[in-house]
Amino acid sequence: AATRARDAVAEALKAEQDGFGLDAVAVCLTDALQALCDLTGEDAADATIDEVFETFCVGK
Repeated sequence: AATRARDAVAEALKAEQDGFGLDAVAVCLTDALQALCDLTGEDAADATIDEVFETFCVGK
């Protein structure tokens, strides 16, 4: 789970650096969040995922 989280964050950084839209970055960050939640045994609540998208997605 930690490796998945690290890889997803790296993917988010690369997507941002390559000029992909923030929606693509948010998807990667959501994957990282889910991996971290798997690691801690917590659930990634819909509200938390919505917050990631509201923060990083254009037009949200």
